[in-house]
Amino acid sequence: MYDAANNHVGQFIRDEWNRRLHPALGQLASHGTWVHLYLNGLYWGIYNPTERPDSAFMAAYFGGDKEHYDILKNHEEVVDGNGKSYEALLSLIHNDPLNFPHGYRYFSASEDYQAVREFIDPGNLITYLIPNMYSVARGWPGNNYVGRDCQSASEGFKFFSWKNEHGLKGPVNENLFRPHSRDSDSPTKFHRAFKSNAEYRLLFADHLHRAFFNGGTLALSAVSNQPAASWLVLSTEIETPLIAESARWGDYRGTQPYTVNDDLRPLRDRLLMNWFP
Repeated sequence: MYDAANNHVGQFIRDEWNRRLHPALGQLASHGTWVHLYLNGLYWGIYNPTERPDSAFMAAYFGGDKEHYDILKNHEEVVDGNGKSYEALLSLIHNDPLNFPHGYRYFSASEDYQAVREFIDPGNLITYLIPNMYSVARGWPGNNYVGRDCQSASEGFKFFSWKNEHGLKGPVNENLFRPHSRDSDSPTKFHRAFKSNAEYRLLFADHLHRAFFNGGTLALSAVSNQPAASWLVLSTEIETPLIAESARWGDYRGTQPYTVNDDLRPLRDRLLMNWFP
């Protein structure tokens, strides 16, 4: 919620909804909750505290010592460790690791693909990609966290969504599977490289089928709409607490206050009718 225009498309749940898709699809994500925040007794509004997927988070969920993890965040900034294992991964996928425009190596040969899998978890990568591509995340692919235990046997780098507050704002038919200007410093580059491998393409197809068919997390049918249902559950969860948020900040940018009845619910209903079907 940054300005008057964005206030009119605020739902408060975009980021949390996107993160909750990941465990629903079978992969770990950072957990969030809702709180009423008070600063020295002054009510400040609704906030969404969230686990940060740093080295302590990775060690807690995957084991090992947090000092042994390489963690990178938005645009490949190293936040924990020294990033050497990530550099090794880049050297395996780029024709020239120091010059991204030189393109990717070709991974049609099984032995080349298997060599990279020491450094990356393809299933986790795919589960990371699908919700972000589905929600047309406007702050993505640049915003993310990636991490790997560099000392012990691991399944390679794992990927975590971060800052998806601009999802579901663009056209529903916008295609984020196409090459993107942020591929050079984002996890989408690994998808671009691995598409040349038949095993990876089949794995991606399997994940898509599991997500979009037979009652999957993002499946539609004549009798159910799974993504709309999960959106409605989360929206209902936050709706009543947002009355207090509206009372605190609703008229901050104008004399006509933003309210649950006049702003939040109509936008939610438009998303349910026009985005999810």
